[in-house]
Amino acid sequence: MTTPQRPNLFRWLWYALGGALPARHREWVLHDATRPTWQLRHFARACVQLGLITVPVLLLVPGPLWVRALATLLGWLVALQYVLFTADGSVEHRVRRAGYAPGTAQRIRDEANADERASAAARYARRYRS
Repeated sequence: MTTPQRPNLFRWLWYALGGALPARHREWVLHDATRPTWQLRHFARACVQLGLITVPVLLLVPGPLWVRALATLLGWLVALQYVLFTADGSVEHRVRRAGYAPGTAQRIRDEANADERASAAARYARRYRS
């Protein structure tokens, strides 16, 4: 299996901000959405988006710095909670936009974790069903 072509920094920033990548990065989008670290990658993209808002708020909004900093922190906490709740749908949307069928990323992640789930079910059965 070949390694998918990773986008350069500027294309990745565009991708992190919600833009679509060219077709040559199609396999990388699926790779990005199905790695064991897909949730951390999703949070990294969200932090890039939040960072673009944080700097102007801290620098341009009038008022004491501590108020702006606490407001920014609260905004980050609320935004990251929202990112957590919408991660599956957002990542699936990115994969669909890259040209894959709906549910492809989840199916691949489920197949990768099938053995782990089976062993966990067996441990559960031994412990609680015996």
